Amino acid sequence: MSTPSRSFARLGIALLAALVLAPSAWAQNLGSLRGVVSDSSGAVLPGATVVLLSEATKESRQMATDAKGGYFFAAVSPGVYTVRVEMPGFKRSENKGVRMSPNDTKGLDVSLQVGQQTETVEVIGTREIIQTETGAREGVIRADQIENLSIISRSPMELLRILPGVVAPEGRDLESVSNGGGANQTNAYTVNGVRGSNNVITLDGARMIDIGSNSGLIIAPNTDFVSEVKVQSSNYAAEFGSGGIQINAITKGGSSEFHGTAYSYLRHHKFAANDRSNSIAGVDPPKSKFLYPGMNLSGPILIPGTGFNKNRDKAFFFLGVELWRQKVDSGSIFRVVPTANQRKGLFNDFQGGQNLNQPTTVNIPGGFPGAGTPAPNNDLSPTSPRWAIG
Repeated sequence: MSTPSRSFARLGIALLAALVLAPSAWAQNLGSLRGVVSDSSGAVLPGATVVLLSEATKESRQMATDAKGGYFFAAVSPGVYTVRVEMPGFKRSENKGVRMSPNDTKGLDVSLQVGQQTETVEVIGTREIIQTETGAREGVIRADQIENLSIISRSPMELLRILPGVVAPEGRDLESVSNGGGANQTNAYTVNGVRGSNNVITLDGARMIDIGSNSGLIIAPNTDFVSEVKVQSSNYAAEFGSGGIQINAITKGGSSEFHGTAYSYLRHHKFAANDRSNSIAGVDPPKSKFLYPGMNLSGPILIPGTGFNKNRDKAFFFLGVELWRQKVDSGSIFRVVPTANQRKGLFNDFQGGQNLNQPTTVNIPGGFPGAGTPAPNNDLSPTSPRWAIG
């Protein structure tokens, strides 16, 4: 049987404008990068120059290694960096594509080769840096995964399903999107057996959980606004509080170049296959429609005629807008409906129900002789005093 269709239109406009000055203002998400510079024999190299260069904003920081050949960069914003090391008598080394996630504490040791300083050894296909600086168990969902992996809703929270130990909502529960529903229903995610009510979810370091119900999100960023999501499930530092799970989303920021996108996300019932149970019962598929048009624009902040930020390395912006339009049909629901005889207590024509897990016999109710055993002819009608039901 089918329930009447239910429809609604929801307007959700998310507006994110990020003004990023160097150094970044995301103090809650800053990480650190450390390492040791040595020669090919393993001897440390004090006084080597180490430059940390952001590949997006071209912001650079520089320092010299200490007496033990070590270097340390604190307050490193999330992003992708190039680590350049040079010293007289050695070839310059460049490690590109070093990714820093929120609150990362990473180590990157560099070995220099003897040669002219004008020669450069570029390391482009770097391996993933194994986390050895802390004992935290964590996973990162990157921007390329958010963009390329198939999801039902328009929420990056849904991609928590790809991480180990996560039990998340499935199927129809993810169809629609809202601040406290669908994939944004925060208490529906359990990680390593921890209750969903103990999840701590932040956006750029600010807590997103609805304080009125301790469930759902105050704002619901979509996949085009988020650069990555980091999940810390155990052994993380005390600075993150006492929550069972730490989920930190980072919004995209501007870069030294202008980028823009316009899109319209459409999901229509005419392009969807029917549910198998509906096909068996001869019921049409739910008439749901989802339309999410939007756009985003990012780049450097320029003031014509002033020369401000002429090198495009000081101030940046990111702006995004998305419209939510949803018509949700709850579809068909199987229920047990008693026949006219069954309403009188007579179940002698009871044959069970298709796909409903109904039994084929009816037992005598408690308080009567033979309680718990099958009733003769499945007869519980009020006309039989022994099995009379009130």
